Amino acid sequence: MREKSDLIEVELKFLPKNSDVEVLTLLRSLLQPGWALAKSSPRIVLDIYMDTDDLYLNRTDAPLRFRKRRKKNGWTANFKLPSKGQYDYLERREIYTTLENEEVLRYKTNDIPGQASLSAYDFIASKGNKSLRFSSQRCMLKPIVLIVSYRQMYSVRPMGFAHRGLELVHVLFDEMTAFDIRDMDIDHLVTHGELDYSTDTPYHTCGFNLVEIEADCGRNRKADKRNLFELMVEKIRSNNFTMTQRNKYQTSIDSLDITQS
Repeated sequence: MREKSDLIEVELKFLPKNSDVEVLTLLRSLLQPGWALAKSSPRIVLDIYMDTDDLYLNRTDAPLRFRKRRKKNGWTANFKLPSKGQYDYLERREIYTTLENEEVLRYKTNDIPGQASLSAYDFIASKGNKSLRFSSQRCMLKPIVLIVSYRQMYSVRPMGFAHRGLELVHVLFDEMTAFDIRDMDIDHLVTHGELDYSTDTPYHTCGFNLVEIEADCGRNRKADKRNLFELMVEKIRSNNFTMTQRNKYQTSIDSLDITQS
């Protein structure tokens, strides 16, 4: 386990129209000379979303997920607190912890380590289940939804500089398939980063696409990141894209028609 970061992030989510090119052309028109919207290699992203039996994290827009981007040991736990302010976009604190496979599987004993998971436990105890507020007992977090995303990412960075850390804003195009995994043993998924298709019961799934613009406003060049992000928000708004504040987990819960136990 390794604590990774604790930062403030802004996110704008909206529905795609005809093509990615339309969005990229609009956003490139905002860039200053010497800056580019550089494309990264497409990747597959796996997200396991955890929640309580009554789906408290879904209802409060405070998702806890385990993410894997590459087929190697370990996942990144990410807890997002509810958004601040009344904007078209989301602004909130995000807490990240890298976990080994075995540490992720400790959800079975209600003992997921790391600040991301601990913050989720504390959030539920302080805001949700009244019986836990004055108790050392933890709520039980369980795997609810798996989202498999085919992601294409573009980053605003200085021309000629390819290394990480200089980006101002990221633009993400996600094609997603969500799986209801409430009744699934996720050992194989966590250990190998893939679904077990040997089961006799077909998975309940849904698909949807989303575009996201995001910026980390807790590190270097905070003012530059915020200013460019807000220009992009206005550009998307003025071109009549359908914006949404529903996160991917909430959209999956709605589309899969998952209700609390």
